[in-house]
Amino acid sequence: MTIKNRFMRSPTYESLGNPDGTPKPRLLKMIERLSEGEVGLIIPGYVYTMENGKAAPRQCGLINQQQAYAWKSTIEKVHKNGSKLAFQLCHGGAGVNKDLEKVAPTAIPYFCKGLTTSEVEDIIDSFHKSALLAKSCGADGIEIHGAHGYLFSLFLSPLFNRRNDKYGGSLEGRARVISETAEAIRKSAGPDFSVLIKMNGNDFLPFSTTPELAAQYVNHLKSKIDLFEVSCGIGNPDVIIRTKK
Repeated sequence: MTIKNRFMRSPTYESLGNPDGTPKPRLLKMIERLSEGEVGLIIPGYVYTMENGKAAPRQCGLINQQQAYAWKSTIEKVHKNGSKLAFQLCHGGAGVNKDLEKVAPTAIPYFCKGLTTSEVEDIIDSFHKSALLAKSCGADGIEIHGAHGYLFSLFLSPLFNRRNDKYGGSLEGRARVISETAEAIRKSAGPDFSVLIKMNGNDFLPFSTTPELAAQYVNHLKSKIDLFEVSCGIGNPDVIIRTKK
């Protein structure tokens, strides 16, 4: 994917999804205006890949053709203005909506359950299917959300991932959920469909992802990921910029 400049709209939650997971007109207009302002790469706020992975009440989804088609004309306008668009795919994990079951790589007593191997494989498949829906409506790629305490960032963390199956136990094991997701998408969507990731460069938690470990993950994943967007923080409001109200 060639971007016309070095401006990127990093995905942040807009709270502009309808109850059925489609985007509200206000969100589509915002995306269109970003392309009019010549933002080279536009990534809307995270979309869910399965119903039980929703992380916010008014979140958009990408699990069916109706949700995908709702973006089609807006993406065409984005392309006409010379910009590119990728969807950020996310499973909330331990941060899902309050009415859903919280999950993590390893169980956290009295808080969330640990995922089985088959459940992890189902989540990988959901990312794969959402990526194909993204391609069907004209998107240029997807971004895996692996930051901020959402599910995939917990897999990368030695603090939260204490699994003894293939999805834990070593650097390669902890990164496997991302490797297999990227490989599945690449195989089906083709080489011209970009696979990005947003990941933490520092969790700011003891025994979790550090800048040194993050660098090792980047080196391990660089043959499968086209762009690394680096963020930080799990559960610590002091390390993420927020708007004061």
